[in-house]
Amino acid sequence: MPLAAGQRGTHRKPACALAVGSLFAIAVGLPAQDWRQVDGLRQSFSSAAFDVVRSRIVTVGDRGETREWDGTRWLHRPIELLPNIPVQMAYDSVRNVTVALVASGLQFATWEFDGARWQQRATPLSPPARIQPAIAFDALRGRVVLFGGTFFGPPLGDTWEWDGVSWQQRVPATAPAPRYGAAMAFDAMRGRCVLFGGWPAFPLATAFQDTWEWNGASWVQRAPSVAPGPHAAHAMAYDAGRQRVVLFGNAGAGAGDTWEYDGSTWVQAGGVQPPNRSSCALVFDSTRQRTVMFGGASFGGPRSPWEWDGTVWTPSFVADEPEPRSAPSVAHSLPRDRTVLFGGSVVSAPSADTWEWDGRTWSLRQPAVSPPPRLRHVMWDEGNDVLVFGGFDATFTLTNDTWRFDGTTWSPVVSATAPSARRFMVAGVDAAGGGSVLFGGQTIGGVSLGDTWVLRNNTWTQIALSPSPGRRGGAVLATDRARQRVVLFGGVGPSSTFLNDTWEWNGTAWLALQPPVSPPATATMSMAYEPTLGVTVLTVRTSNTDPRMQVWLWNGSTWQLYAPPTTWPQPVESWAVGTARGVLLYDGSHLLELATVSPSVVEYGVGCGVPAPKLSADGWPRTAVPEFGLSTFGHAANALLAFVLADQSANVPIVGCTLLVQPTGVIVLSLASAAGFAALPVPVPSASGLVGVDFHCQALSLAAAGLAASPGLRFTIGR
Repeated sequence: MPLAAGQRGTHRKPACALAVGSLFAIAVGLPAQDWRQVDGLRQSFSSAAFDVVRSRIVTVGDRGETREWDGTRWLHRPIELLPNIPVQMAYDSVRNVTVALVASGLQFATWEFDGARWQQRATPLSPPARIQPAIAFDALRGRVVLFGGTFFGPPLGDTWEWDGVSWQQRVPATAPAPRYGAAMAFDAMRGRCVLFGGWPAFPLATAFQDTWEWNGASWVQRAPSVAPGPHAAHAMAYDAGRQRVVLFGNAGAGAGDTWEYDGSTWVQAGGVQPPNRSSCALVFDSTRQRTVMFGGASFGGPRSPWEWDGTVWTPSFVADEPEPRSAPSVAHSLPRDRTVLFGGSVVSAPSADTWEWDGRTWSLRQPAVSPPPRLRHVMWDEGNDVLVFGGFDATFTLTNDTWRFDGTTWSPVVSATAPSARRFMVAGVDAAGGGSVLFGGQTIGGVSLGDTWVLRNNTWTQIALSPSPGRRGGAVLATDRARQRVVLFGGVGPSSTFLNDTWEWNGTAWLALQPPVSPPATATMSMAYEPTLGVTVLTVRTSNTDPRMQVWLWNGSTWQLYAPPTTWPQPVESWAVGTARGVLLYDGSHLLELATVSPSVVEYGVGCGVPAPKLSADGWPRTAVPEFGLSTFGHAANALLAFVLADQSANVPIVGCTLLVQPTGVIVLSLASAAGFAALPVPVPSASGLVGVDFHCQALSLAAAGLAASPGLRFTIGR
């Protein structure tokens, strides 16, 4: 399954420090292949829930990966992938599970998350599938309440309830008019689900501005003297500390607006507002007493989390992420260890933003001077710098300017001669000859080019060579730094012919190679050098009907299909770069990383206690990102507990229970919270010798009821 990078949140510090180095022995892992998403969520999502026991906001990314926000950072959870993005989520505070509604054909599938794993619940009756319903958890009656939505047709006006066992459709005498895009929150003080707004017809129509309340038996329309104007695709949450329902955006394309409802009237909040957005998530964090807003489709400005304390909105100080885009370029500066993204088409317009990925977070760079907006350009690294050439500008005119970025400043490369304006060209650092080499591309009329240019000392020079790769655009190119060769593969030649030939540039000449087997000829490719394997990695999508990636390896003489083949979907385009740790792939929304040795987290054995506590991982154990952690819950309130870690498992009977980890390992003492939760940071050293190593953990606690212990967890450290 696709794996995600782990990050550790801010938790209670253990009573004694963990000597991580004592846990691991040097071992060699067998090669395996997998792709994992390493950056944050795509930010256009609207379903999230606050887990009261673990003090985390739970949401699911666009590839079914579970992410959690602990107030400072995203935690990437190494658990099952949901089959689809949940349409809506709510936290059941009676049963302490997050309920997610996932479309499954024409019906909703009901999934529940207890903090350690997702489980699909068998339901004889389920609400029909739909988009943009309103949902809230009625804590007084222990029910998830669902209203309305649409299945891309007339809006629905039905009311459903989930009690943890079955769904029941409620048919009250009166109800709000059918709608979708409404929002709902449970007012715990008054024991009512409050619903506001929504659209009355599909597609968009003038939104409602009515306020309704569900008391478990009937819907009652309220008539407050003051109320927001028409709203739809907005979000609402209940501030339990201040006993207010909070509403934010979307009243249109103007500024965002915040309203609060106390059960009698709506009051609009003043002050600085976050940029307006639709379909965002709004969740009340009861631990930190903040209403947290994140995600959504933004009408301008960054989309990192914002927090509302009842008086002011404050942006969270976390890195934002590039908006999804097409036709950008990426390159990696090895000396600075930064992956740079520039330009591309954002909302159908060329952009000129510069982003850097440092291995953990994206950062928007804002140099005083920048290349003009563009897309379909080429970007590559040359020593400390990355360079940009050509592509379309903001008027969709092809350009032939060259720019250099040193990590701080963009500066134009002034050369008396330069390649002609073009798109779909390839370029890379010339490890043997020095400088850079650029080849081919297409003109605005689709004419394929076959010229070779070198950039040395900031001067472009065309070199006439024979033999030379034929005219083409859309080839892929990567520099094999160990062999000091520039590898070129495939592309689209004249008459739209797909090519799968292999060439290498040795600093002075092109060499035509004849490997016995070649990857398929296709228009969807990306390529980068992988230093840990010492090979060039090529990803291809074999056809438009099969979105899965094939991964091929080039060692200088032979192409080999890397098995097992990944099932990670590859979009129409992607851009690969080689870093010191491996290959990154940008797919227009996310960064993916090729894990040549995959990390894993496996539960084993049986715990004790009624019920047995749980142990789970916060992130994937891997050396490239040393932040990793464990969390345990289900213990008695404020219980003394111990994390037992070792490099071997065990089966030792203790006081009616079983110790599943060797007692000669490391024992870390801590205290559970009032909710029975504790967390432990486990930093994994950035050492290649740890790749493939297993270690084990179990959580035990002692309370008045006796000993309680979780099942064991086995972790395999990956790259």
